[in-house]
Amino acid sequence: MLGKCLSRPWFWLLLLVGLVCLGLAAADLVVGDASRAFYLLRAGLGTWLVMPLYLLALRLARPWPRRLSDRLRGRLGLDEAAAAPGVGWLWFATHTALAGAALFGLLACWTPRGHAVDWLAAWNRGLPVGAWQFTPAAVFGALIALGVLQASTELLVASLSRRLGRRADLDVGARETALTIVTHAGRLIAILAMLHVLFGGFPQLTILAGALTVGIGFGLQNLVNNFVAGLIVLFERPVRVGDWAKVGATEGRVRAITVRHTELETAAGAQVFVPNSEFITQHVVNETRYDPRGRLEVVVKVTREADPVFVRQTLLDIAAAHAEVVHDAEPPPTVLLRGLEGGCEFVLWCVLTDASRRPQVRSDLLFAIHRALVDHGLS
Repeated sequence: MLGKCLSRPWFWLLLLVGLVCLGLAAADLVVGDASRAFYLLRAGLGTWLVMPLYLLALRLARPWPRRLSDRLRGRLGLDEAAAAPGVGWLWFATHTALAGAALFGLLACWTPRGHAVDWLAAWNRGLPVGAWQFTPAAVFGALIALGVLQASTELLVASLSRRLGRRADLDVGARETALTIVTHAGRLIAILAMLHVLFGGFPQLTILAGALTVGIGFGLQNLVNNFVAGLIVLFERPVRVGDWAKVGATEGRVRAITVRHTELETAAGAQVFVPNSEFITQHVVNETRYDPRGRLEVVVKVTREADPVFVRQTLLDIAAAHAEVVHDAEPPPTVLLRGLEGGCEFVLWCVLTDASRRPQVRSDLLFAIHRALVDHGLS
């Protein structure tokens, strides 16, 4: 134990502060300044008392986050490697409370004798910054409130996710939408509570709201637009998590929807973050809103001498032989003759089990069609 303490920088800093105070107190006693010597002696010994108590409290509190994490993982069915929800914020609140108590004790030790009332008044009065008065108690209280409410939000979201996951009648998109709304509502409540404690009431926030309005007017329009658009997307749900959607030139599977952007995963596996405002201002194509399966269109052009009936049957047979083409879909695989300019242009329509596999299935079908046409002397 002593060896660990000797290897820590805070131990030597604490020892140095105490020795300096004791040395100066001894010097003041020699020159006859007893009051100053008593003040330095009280400050040095008080520092030696407060800081070890603070570090001891931290050491005693350090095991409980691990125990609480293990218990929460067991209750919520999480993996051992997964982070337990809310534990980090609870530890932040605990650490902040202990640090505030230690700061209060240190300031009390270093306050000159006879000025305790003035010191307490200054502690309660705080530091004036513009139109606000920031007190140390308000700052620490705001941080503690933020930590506790954020931890409560994470615990609520984790418990809600577990409960909603058991419901077979609820699709993934609805579950993710509900969790996202609860998450951001909890964060908003935590921030408002922190500001309420910090500024001493909601009426004091009017000046801050005015400053934010000016900031929005000058440079935060895009951020606000994406935030409002994100709320519209979450409530109206034109796209949901798991849908295959296309917005602008971007097409892919919706993996996550936040209040600022929507994450799409393309068929190539790339992650694309699309601002939510584009889902409001542009045309959005949701191919799997009512049916999780995706449609595929394959265009084939052959010479006019080819027998269209033979080509049509060949395309249908190739589509029927592919494992990822749904044969009993509505409509079933269909071949249309779309044009005769420069040759016969056929279009194969079919439904796939997974829309994200469209590029690979199209390639498989084109390979098979080319081989079949070449084998029968067509081009």
